[in-house]
Amino acid sequence: MKLKIKTLYLILPILLTIISCNNKNESQQQPEVFLCCGANPFSSQNIDNLNQSAGEIKVIPLFTPNGDGVNDIFRIENIDFYPNNSVTLYDLNENEIFTTDNYGINNFYGGNLNIENGTLKYKIVIENEQTFVKFGYVCVVTGVEEGDNDFSFNTECSLTDFNDPIIPN
Repeated sequence: MKLKIKTLYLILPILLTIISCNNKNESQQQPEVFLCCGANPFSSQNIDNLNQSAGEIKVIPLFTPNGDGVNDIFRIENIDFYPNNSVTLYDLNENEIFTTDNYGINNFYGGNLNIENGTLKYKIVIENEQTFVKFGYVCVVTGVEEGDNDFSFNTECSLTDFNDPIIPN
């Protein structure tokens, strides 16, 4: 009898831990969080000594590379006026996933990389790193499952600004 009780004392905490962990996974399922449109945590690293009289460099903070012709590329407004540029995109682990010179001609379309919903970090350099450097986040939305109530931008984005059929209303 003592052996059975000791075995029970050994097994019971393990079973409770397994049950507790399983319940936590189900109840703690968090919506996807996107890091675009809010305050730029990299703004202190940005350098802007560029005369932007040809047009202000403005990153569109969301793109949807799903091939429907709407917001399919990572857009940087007016970058084509500054051809001596480079653009690099990183995942959140700082792994480089795309880099090019002369962005505007060599745009990034994420569909050919099979990237998923989430956030990418960007770095834009014009002329050199003493003239213009801009870091920030861009959101990538490749699709939203029907009935996916957990999908949330959780950002300061106004989703109506994007007018994209893939973005939930």
